[in-house]
Amino acid sequence: MPPPPNHQYIQCPGPDEDHPCGEWIPSRLICRGSKVWYHAGLEYQVHNCGFFLWLAPELLAAAERRSKDTPAGGAPPHPPQDYPPDPWANSPPSSHSTTMVIDPALVASSAAPPSIQPRPLSPPSSMPPRTQLTQSGKPQCVVSTCKKLAGSQFCTYNMCKQCCERQQKGCRYAGHRKGQAIAPPSSSSTSDLGDPSALSRPTPMFSYEFPPSSTDAPPPSLPPKLHKKLMDPEWARRYNDIHAAQERRKNAEEERRKQDLMFERQVRFCFWDTDGEEPSMYRQQGLKTLRLNMANYPELLKKMGLVDTDEIGIYDFDGRCWDREDVDHVREVLPQEVLLVRRFGVKECPRVDEYIARYAPKPVATRRALPTTVPKRNRPVSSSPEVDSCPSKAARTAAPPSSLVSRMSSPSPMSRSSSPTQFCLSPIASSSAPSLPSPTSLPSSVSAPVPVDHDLLWNQGRVLSPEGCGTWPEGMYACDMAAGFRLVGSRNVAERFASVFRREFPQGAWYQQQRAWKHSSQAEREIAAQLPRTSDGLWSTWRSTSSGWARVCADKRR
Repeated sequence: MPPPPNHQYIQCPGPDEDHPCGEWIPSRLICRGSKVWYHAGLEYQVHNCGFFLWLAPELLAAAERRSKDTPAGGAPPHPPQDYPPDPWANSPPSSHSTTMVIDPALVASSAAPPSIQPRPLSPPSSMPPRTQLTQSGKPQCVVSTCKKLAGSQFCTYNMCKQCCERQQKGCRYAGHRKGQAIAPPSSSSTSDLGDPSALSRPTPMFSYEFPPSSTDAPPPSLPPKLHKKLMDPEWARRYNDIHAAQERRKNAEEERRKQDLMFERQVRFCFWDTDGEEPSMYRQQGLKTLRLNMANYPELLKKMGLVDTDEIGIYDFDGRCWDREDVDHVREVLPQEVLLVRRFGVKECPRVDEYIARYAPKPVATRRALPTTVPKRNRPVSSSPEVDSCPSKAARTAAPPSSLVSRMSSPSPMSRSSSPTQFCLSPIASSSAPSLPSPTSLPSSVSAPVPVDHDLLWNQGRVLSPEGCGTWPEGMYACDMAAGFRLVGSRNVAERFASVFRREFPQGAWYQQQRAWKHSSQAEREIAAQLPRTSDGLWSTWRSTSSGWARVCADKRR
């Protein structure tokens, strides 16, 4: 084969000297160290006939020795051992000045006699001689008279096994030792140095004794902070003015936020302390939550003349009645709500209807109301008109009034009587109250008393609801209607009505009767709650004389 047109190729001398290959191969290749990392940068020749040769065997041996003390993939911890260390490496660095500076001690020592002149530093002991690589690339024993190859690359002295064992210097390679120990680094023994514990200790740099307490002593005054250049007086004044204005705005914003929170989280109390006297207004601001317990505000109780063990009456806007509560009780309130409160035992509350209309919670509409599609019918004025309003969304279920609770404990046989129309109880009501009379035993007389106290049904969450008397609320008593309005409330009206009255929910009639009840005065509502179960205590009888029913009829005629 003719040679390539350039001189970068040679004829392969392998695989051995007697039988050369003769193929043209690159004259030199550089190893990338992909398999052996410390071979990177070394030059070699190779051919597929089996020929391989390192062009610089001494560099290969140096790389192998450096790899022994170098962690894989890291830099060597010290310079390679192929070069002797500099004997002047520990000397101080020379000055960068151009003038020569001579130490006075050296000048004085130069005048001393030659016998006492200091000896110059001798270079350190030479390292083991470099090994020479054979043609195969393996290192040779460093002993000049030995022609063998080095036993292992881990040998300390780069010798063969026989030479290393013969010199008995203590090789670090375990294969070159026969029970020999590594030579100690120092020839002096510890017996010549004496007992180390008897040697004097040097003076410590810091004292181990704690200094005396100096808490009473004033702290050392630190020098004021010094700047490289003083600020211009005009700039300093403007900086201080801007900083002061920012602080004022920050304080004002924090104060405004605090006041807004106190204003939003406030509750007012309209309190009747004595019969026949005008109420007094009290205010409590800064509520942490929207759950109020008056016992947690002793200053408020002191102004109202109450203690945490007293009883009060709180008006229920849903049931239109007074709830008997303890001062130490928790109730949910609305922001800026006004509570109507009276002392326990107070009956005459002037202007109570005015305050009820003024401070009643406003209904919150969650969506736009659709126009009604129920056609109007011409009916007499005395009959029940159609309903044209929706119930209120704000509701709270209240406890029975104090007057009704007192009747539960001491029932009177003449307090309630049957209606002029004969009625019967629902099956559910009869099953839950076995003491009620059967339908066949009910009297038909107008003034005959009912032998049981039906007020006990209120504790069970229902009222006396007669059947066979026409559409609701025909045959209902005023006291039961008052309790029913309180028990049903204004949330989940259909479900609550079926549970309280034990019949199907009449939507139009319910909202119509509820409007008549709410538009009546508080005095009229209290009278209705006290009426007995007689013909005079029927709901229709009380409704015909109430101001709320008159308003409903007037709205219907418009």
